[in-house]
Amino acid sequence: MSASKLDSHIGMEWHEPALRVIKSSAGSGFDGFRAALVPQLQSASDSLVPLQTSLDGDDQQLCFQWRNDVAIGETSAHRLNEQVVEFGCRIEFTQPFQSHSIGWKMGAGMTRVKLLNRDYRLATPPIGNSKLDATTPLFWEATNGRRWMQLVSEKLLPACDIDYHSRDSQSEMELTLWLDHLHAHPRFSFTGPRFWNWHNHYTFPKGHVLEARIRIVQTDQPQPAIVAGRFPDQRRALISITDHADHDTFEKVDALFYGSQQADRRDARDGFAGLKLPFTKSVFTQTDDAHGAGLHNPSFAELCNDANADSIEICPHGIHKSKEPALDAFAELIEPFKRYAPMTWIDHGRSFHCNYRLSGWDRRHTHNLHQVMEPLGIRCIWAGFDFGLAVPRRSLNQAHMHNFSGRSYIKDFPRAVGRAVSSNRPWAIPHEMAAIMFQMTPDRTMKQYFEAHRHIERFAFQKQLRSLPVAVSEIAKFSAQSLLPDNLRAIVNQYFGPRQELSMTPILYREHESIAEGGVARWLFNTIAVHDVDDAYHPIAVDQLIAEYGLHVAHTYLTSTSRAHLSHAVVKNRETRQWQLSKKFAQNLRYMAQLRDEGELWVASIGEVCQFWEQVRTVSIRPEGFGEWTISKTGEGAFSQPIAIIGSESTSLARGSHSVNAVRINNSSKLANVTLQDQDLASIRVSN
Repeated sequence: MSASKLDSHIGMEWHEPALRVIKSSAGSGFDGFRAALVPQLQSASDSLVPLQTSLDGDDQQLCFQWRNDVAIGETSAHRLNEQVVEFGCRIEFTQPFQSHSIGWKMGAGMTRVKLLNRDYRLATPPIGNSKLDATTPLFWEATNGRRWMQLVSEKLLPACDIDYHSRDSQSEMELTLWLDHLHAHPRFSFTGPRFWNWHNHYTFPKGHVLEARIRIVQTDQPQPAIVAGRFPDQRRALISITDHADHDTFEKVDALFYGSQQADRRDARDGFAGLKLPFTKSVFTQTDDAHGAGLHNPSFAELCNDANADSIEICPHGIHKSKEPALDAFAELIEPFKRYAPMTWIDHGRSFHCNYRLSGWDRRHTHNLHQVMEPLGIRCIWAGFDFGLAVPRRSLNQAHMHNFSGRSYIKDFPRAVGRAVSSNRPWAIPHEMAAIMFQMTPDRTMKQYFEAHRHIERFAFQKQLRSLPVAVSEIAKFSAQSLLPDNLRAIVNQYFGPRQELSMTPILYREHESIAEGGVARWLFNTIAVHDVDDAYHPIAVDQLIAEYGLHVAHTYLTSTSRAHLSHAVVKNRETRQWQLSKKFAQNLRYMAQLRDEGELWVASIGEVCQFWEQVRTVSIRPEGFGEWTISKTGEGAFSQPIAIIGSESTSLARGSHSVNAVRINNSSKLANVTLQDQDLASIRVSN
């Protein structure tokens, strides 16, 4: 089949195999939309090239097939009608493949480009390289004065790189759709060293399939569009707090749940449970104290039962507070959690083999935790990674990691010092300094940083004199290594922007080791460490999160009363000597509950978040023509899919003859919901 025939019927032409390019016709008004015929498969050691290729096509579609030593693949272009072309890329591994990255490149020359950014606003992309993660759909539009073009991904992509360059009135956009990349799955592994190893690779098993599909719409006039939203019920931001049990006592947890120790739980209107404000509370199944905060204590178990009935997710924090129990005791110790049906697991301690991150992930290990997690129905696991030791300048939004720069921490330091002095908490000053050092420390010296930090804490708080010379030694090693040229460059980069692993680590991603072994496809989640809860969750910070359509997943110790923290969630009443929520934190929770009740804020346990995102990933949103879209899902059960409508103030959405309510979030987008049933296909019309 000749290139000219394809050009006249499908608007595509195939150039010589060395270019591996599908290109739009010159008559379209665009300087060639290009999609690579073969995705780039970069193994741990080399870049793979196809050994066999074939091209087939007819008046309506073109299909390019290829094969190499580890995979077979297909790249296709299908003209659906006069306005819409679908491009697809599919890879199936014929052998286990140790991947470094797998990317599908495409691009076009155009004018007046607008990209949907992480705030769900249409804006001109920044010059140079920018990135989208799995929480933001790929959508851009452009014109050349005569034609209007939109590109949209059918599903949320793991990650996408965008290279944008503009000269005079002409712009060039190059996209890399990452089917596998460190932006989609962090390049550390459970099999690596204890201190993060960012140079590991993943092995995809034989038979594993990766695919991506995009659609391009070309019209004579502007048209509105729809993409996947982030949160249910037209809500504009997410706060999900995951609290660790390390400092728990019965009395403190009682105050955390219901506002004050010994409050009447039925009439309580404060605290997480009193406000029915969901969060994830990890607890121990057993402690060394018979009356401690563990499920072995009947009073504490009753407290957790009541809180669970009031919307709190009760989940395991490891298996035991202070020791590693015998293997044959696992099943009995975990049994009390079954009544809560937890979806979440949070590791405890650094050295227990029954931590998922240490040995529990490995089915071959005697301490593997699959035997515990599968009966409980665990579907999400804390990955053990924090985006910083503190929140800089009340920046809660994990979609805005550029705020987590050394410069932001340093600018916030004088305010932190002032608060520490006024509240008579001098130990908070070195804690804030440690947060700055964590941000500025090069990755190659992070081991020395953590060792020095740990021994300084032991010397300061536990009076362990032998820790002081060890801390001094680690500081000396840290200082010497920081002067190496590569590390000095890292320090400069981390002053102006986030640490490299912060900018490339997703919030939620699949736990790869289990998938590679054919096990349960669980989620891993990362967090922001939040200690200063009065300031971090101030209404100003929550309002800013809503304005950014942002998301926040926290790692907290809400029952800690450490002298190093600027504020505490629970405090002792000076008169009654009983534990209660601090005044400011109680106000913060009430404000969150108010925004929840008004439909603005989604406050959820991390188990709910993972369950919701599990469903969102099964939904496809496709343009079918001018103003015509379809939405479908795989899997069983009804699901209310959040939709973002990209258009003007007057843009409306209808399903059949029924209009769908939409709420504006900014000058580019509105939010709506479309309920899908089993294998449902919803036809949607969007119009101005």
